Amino acid sequence: MKKLLIFGDGKYNKNVKLKLVPFITSRLAPFIGFTLIIVLISKLNYPELGKFSYLTAMYSLPVVLISMPLAMIGNISVEEKNNGKSGYDIFLSGLPIAILMSLLGFISALIMKDNIISKENESVITASKIYIFCVPLLIANTYLFYFIEGFVNNIAMAKVKLITTFTSSFVIISISFYVKKLLTWHVFSVFLLI
Repeated sequence: MKKLLIFGDGKYNKNVKLKLVPFITSRLAPFIGFTLIIVLISKLNYPELGKFSYLTAMYSLPVVLISMPLAMIGNISVEEKNNGKSGYDIFLSGLPIAILMSLLGFISALIMKDNIISKENESVITASKIYIFCVPLLIANTYLFYFIEGFVNNIAMAKVKLITTFTSSFVIISISFYVKKLLTWHVFSVFLLI
């Protein structure tokens, strides 16, 4: 009966206890920050919420789908680290595919902008032009995120996610005090900057 109460071996339990909070934090922080931004837009300029949601959902397709293979760097870096390979070598071995995927994301975003976005709404066009440059950076950040989390330290990555998320939220809230209406391109400009 005692064996049934133990979940996994001791190493597994210890690993989960050490890494679970940073793992959850690094994924929950962007979710909370994004939710705050949506609430802010709906409160200050509700008609803009549709544009923001539309463009975010549209451009998340190339970001998420193209960056998925880059998530493997976390597993590779842990395995290679155990084999004594340096972080520099591990990072450089995956960098060419990260750059290629970022370029593919950028091209995909350009094609989407030219073929899907209405040419009549200047605000949407401006926001779209800004977000196109966010796409390759977000894909490259996926590579960096999983490398740092897998090879360096997941606690450091959780702190970076918290700082960037709440810095973005703070800057967007600050901008909202200086503009009459908070627009999607304001938010995307902050995303690009951060």
